[in-house]
Amino acid sequence: MRDGLAEISATGAEMGMPYFLALLAEALGKAGEPDAGLVEIDRALSMANRLRGRFQLSEMLRLKGDLLAMLSKSRLPEAEACFRGALDVADRQGAKLPKLQAATSFARLLVRKGEVAQAHALLQPAYDAIVQGRDLTDLKAAAALLAELRAR
Repeated sequence: MRDGLAEISATGAEMGMPYFLALLAEALGKAGEPDAGLVEIDRALSMANRLRGRFQLSEMLRLKGDLLAMLSKSRLPEAEACFRGALDVADRQGAKLPKLQAATSFARLLVRKGEVAQAHALLQPAYDAIVQGRDLTDLKAAAALLAELRAR
């Protein structure tokens, strides 16, 4: 991925780069390298800001929150701020799926903090707002988390 991004950058192209950097950040997080993922997601956010790009902004903020939450409890307040930002962007854009994704990540963080009722109150409306596509992975994950929250 890094080689491909370097080749794209060498052409001077910037369109789509924040998105591609976010994909790299996500892959690094899944590979157990959240610190390296944070470097890439910060590059993505910086480039998106410079280019005034709003495409995938909610997702990038959510991803940054997930990466921060992987690091340590001391980074949870930063992660929470990222999730709140992701929810705000998704709300302003009327983007239901990104809102659900951010709400799911934020709810997981709230569960870690022992705030189960708040997690449920945050996630349920975001889940209910999407009436189609219940077989999508993100909706299945949200439904499973809601079932877990109800069982507590």
